[in-house]
Amino acid sequence: MSRLFAAFVAMMIATQPVVAAPAPAVSYYQIYAVRSAQSSGTWEYPKSSDVVTTWDHGGSYIDVAVYQRGYSSSRQAKMDTYGMSLVETLYDKDSSGAIVGFYYIFRIQKGFASGTVSSSAISINTGRAWSDSIRIK
Repeated sequence: MSRLFAAFVAMMIATQPVVAAPAPAVSYYQIYAVRSAQSSGTWEYPKSSDVVTTWDHGGSYIDVAVYQRGYSSSRQAKMDTYGMSLVETLYDKDSSGAIVGFYYIFRIQKGFASGTVSSSAISINTGRAWSDSIRIK
């Protein structure tokens, strides 16, 4: 028994620990795409400088995809004063497979025809607030 324990300790000492860098803080945050029942589920990709969508949206649901580069401790989205539900998270990975960003898809199912969507996140490490908004036609 003590021989087995000694072998285990020797193996643990010989094993180098895995060292990882701290998760990067948020460095970019944008409402990336909008889709709705009215657009037949087709994504519209507004430019980062757009303040209003080009397409008319509405119907039984509106989805908003937000791209965030870096890590946050919290994130949320709302349409006017109504909270949107986070329904999916997709990962942006670099060539080594490390996660460097996230696509968050938020949904509201209140039958809106138009309104302002705003989304925000609090960056880890720095505590800085990031936000973006767009008016939905």
